[in-house]
Amino acid sequence: MDYSIVANREAMEEALAAVQAQLGRHYPLIVGSRRIDTRREVASVNPSRHEQVVGYVAQAGTRGLVGVGGIEELAGGGR
Repeated sequence: MDYSIVANREAMEEALAAVQAQLGRHYPLIVGSRRIDTRREVASVNPSRHEQVVGYVAQAGTRGLVGVGGIEELAGGGR
């Protein structure tokens, strides 16, 4: 893409601003088709800018998800 063309440069700047506005969101765990929020989360960071948090992802061990449909099979307990 030729960024010396004003329309191209402005389109890219708008796209970058749209992505920037989405940084820092929280993402739940997805087990099967269920979305599960937990109190524990881990930050996902931009690998080239470690100070920039892309988003936060819920996390849990299998103990915290016992009773959630399908988790035993995903964790290897259903063998």
